[in-house]
Amino acid sequence: MVLRDDGEIETEDEDETNSMPPLEDANEEEYPAQGDLLVARRALSAQAKDEEEV
Repeated sequence: MVLRDDGEIETEDEDETNSMPPLEDANEEEYPAQGDLLVARRALSAQAKDEEEV
């Protein structure tokens, strides 16, 4: 741990964390903004919600 002149505290862990690339969400998917695929996906999503409420 290092205390700097400006009062900031720096630890060794911070150095290791800053050098690591950010994690990406594996479930992050991109969908088209228009087209048949988006309509089908939304329709299936609506059906799943209706069945869960029952």
